[in-house]
Amino acid sequence: MKAWQRILADSLTTSNQLLLRLGLMTDQVQSVDQSPDFPVRVPEPFVTRMVPGDPHDPLLRQVLAVADERHAMPGFVKDPLDELEGPMPGVLHKYRSRVLVIYRGGCAINCRYCFRRHFPYQENTLTARDIDGLVSYLRAHPEVNEVILSGGDPLMADDQVLSGLFVRLESVSSIHRLRIHTRLPIVIPERVTDTLCQTIATTALPVVMVLHSNHANEIDQSVMDAVSQLRVVCRSVLNQSVILKGIN
Repeated sequence: MKAWQRILADSLTTSNQLLLRLGLMTDQVQSVDQSPDFPVRVPEPFVTRMVPGDPHDPLLRQVLAVADERHAMPGFVKDPLDELEGPMPGVLHKYRSRVLVIYRGGCAINCRYCFRRHFPYQENTLTARDIDGLVSYLRAHPEVNEVILSGGDPLMADDQVLSGLFVRLESVSSIHRLRIHTRLPIVIPERVTDTLCQTIATTALPVVMVLHSNHANEIDQSVMDAVSQLRVVCRSVLNQSVILKGIN
């Protein structure tokens, strides 16, 4: 089996590559953007679930850059959730009992509807030194009982790095639950490695895994196998979907 990192590195990164892979001509798809501000990135396992020759494929429409993305809409802003107002870079504390951590800036797939496409990840992704600050912040706020790992995609981190983070979070006695929001097991099921499962299984914190899938066609046997592995080691496995016109 090819390692998930190699699959990620081999992702399609232009609209032309994606259309060619599906046997589509540019004029078959309305308003393709060949030089988008938000780059195209689609891993091969996700592409294989698209229907060749179908310009309206629901998976294709989630990732193909189109000119409509450049239209300015009155009232729309680049930081719709006011996520730049956290107590420290990469940490959001909007609700009393939980803290959200921007743990990784990159994603395995660039979804065109991403509300964090303009987020300044470089200034707001936690470094090893920032983890010390996070732990100190959590200890100073014992009302926080849940840490939510988000991004980007937190599973872009290697298993060993995740294991180290889990150990640090376990050291905070007030933390009772760890929630991980990720699209990686959907788009690259190979990310669910034995080492990852072992890391989750051995942490003292109950882990809730929240996947991100928007259409039934995203689920094939490889995804079902990955989810089955996660269900064995996680307290819960949930799914989060975005309501998308013409897709779901």
